Amino acid sequence: MPEVNVHRVTVRASIDGVRQTLNEFEHFGRAQALPDDLRRRFLVALDEVLSNVARHGGSSESLVQVSFKLAGDRLTVTVEDEAPAFNPLDAPPPDTSSPLEQRKAGGVGIELVRTLLESVQYEHTGGRNRLTMTDRISRHANHP
Repeated sequence: MPEVNVHRVTVRASIDGVRQTLNEFEHFGRAQALPDDLRRRFLVALDEVLSNVARHGGSSESLVQVSFKLAGDRLTVTVEDEAPAFNPLDAPPPDTSSPLEQRKAGGVGIELVRTLLESVQYEHTGGRNRLTMTDRISRHANHP
């Protein structure tokens, strides 16, 4: 059975909360000797997801729970909040073919998250939004 390492952090849905979570993930990633490429991909994804929760999820007093779990070859990061139900994966793909001045704002960030990681899943359960992002260490070239 693979070794499992889990770290949890609860922060405010604010820019300070985003920074704190990114710092916590950076420490977790280094402590677990995650490949640099994988660590950077999750940092970008976390920044995007948490920034959206802070901007659009309601009050900056709301709490966001984030967990980092490394089980064998698989890294899973889960973000949970109590904002109104919103599935970012239902957003249509962003328009990248029209001139910039004609494009509708938004949608690029979640598309980036989908591209960076192997799996991104959403569920709304118990009055909470839950976004689960997963990738395998073995997919990244700088891993021994």
